[in-house]
Amino acid sequence: MRPGSIGRRRDPLPGPAQGLAMAGRSVRISPRGPARPGAPLAVADVDGSPLWFRSRSPLRPSVEAFAGAALPSSLLTDRPLELDRPVSATWLTGARAIGDVMHEWWGFHRVDPAVAAIVPDDDAARRAPAAAPAAAPTRRVALCFSGGVDSFHALLTEPGVSVLVSALGFDIPLADRTRWRAWRRALDAIGRNTGVRVVTVATNVRTHPFASLAPWPMSHGGALAALGHLLAPGVDELLVSASYPRAMPDARWGSHWRLDHHWSSGSLRVRHVGADLWRAEKLAAIADHPLVRDHLRVCWELTSPGLNCGTCEKCVRTQLVLARLGCLDAFTVFPRRPLGESIDRLPRLRNPDLADVYAGFAADAAPPVRAAVDRLQRSEAP
Repeated sequence: MRPGSIGRRRDPLPGPAQGLAMAGRSVRISPRGPARPGAPLAVADVDGSPLWFRSRSPLRPSVEAFAGAALPSSLLTDRPLELDRPVSATWLTGARAIGDVMHEWWGFHRVDPAVAAIVPDDDAARRAPAAAPAAAPTRRVALCFSGGVDSFHALLTEPGVSVLVSALGFDIPLADRTRWRAWRRALDAIGRNTGVRVVTVATNVRTHPFASLAPWPMSHGGALAALGHLLAPGVDELLVSASYPRAMPDARWGSHWRLDHHWSSGSLRVRHVGADLWRAEKLAAIADHPLVRDHLRVCWELTSPGLNCGTCEKCVRTQLVLARLGCLDAFTVFPRRPLGESIDRLPRLRNPDLADVYAGFAADAAPPVRAAVDRLQRSEAP
């Protein structure tokens, strides 16, 4: 098994959703007010309830942003989206391709959005041959940034990143201001030290009555892409970091190399990056960087006011990789606790392949760590 592999994902099929009882009935998406760039709040009525994005930076209430956030729930519930504003032909073609993949993976329905009109290609004029030679325009590149291994690796290795965009209401809930303030301090420090502009957005996408019907592990790719559409035309390209490598063909995830590029429109290119490496390989490549050592954020269990609890499975696995690299003590973002004790505190692993991953990472670790991993493996034995 390659480093960082967790084997075949065992994704559950979606459970019953209230939208299934209304299958066939369209979901109307109506952006409020004139579609003008520059406002700090973008709102649309989605199935009768407001779906909103708020930022201190200018936002464009793009219909592709709202439709992308709602599309997975549309495919799950068999309710077509009804878009009352023109939509990019590129986006519409991509939405159909996304439906095909989600049908293949999870049995979602194939539902074609109903559109008022189709824009042939928003940037066709820009691509037309110029009458006189002109310098190639500089690409304005935004990166969806969570501070994890994948997005940190993209920040430090992908050329031309000029904007970091992070969202309150994704992995950090809207009401969790304590943890959000801690992340904002880290994010601002990263922006200052890299010279990259930071944009934060707050959104109710995970609590919206319709958009939240599709499980977040399956639907978050559309929400990530929405951030780019809201920032366009201020950015031309949105980078989404790979969670799983192409070498894991059975990995099924809402952000994926088979999906992300299909969220593009005529004015925004969405690009999936980093799928050529396993996460452990990415971590090895960036572990010496001071910003990573001071600001890496891998925890998603939200059991500590800090960036990382240090005791959840993902925190422990990350520390095990760092210990193998010989640099765990240099990381200030994890609580100081013996790694063997943290491994002993882990509950039974939900994915049985993870026990083998731990064994591989601990092969040349200190004796207390190897002993703890041995105990973990025995607990996984049938």
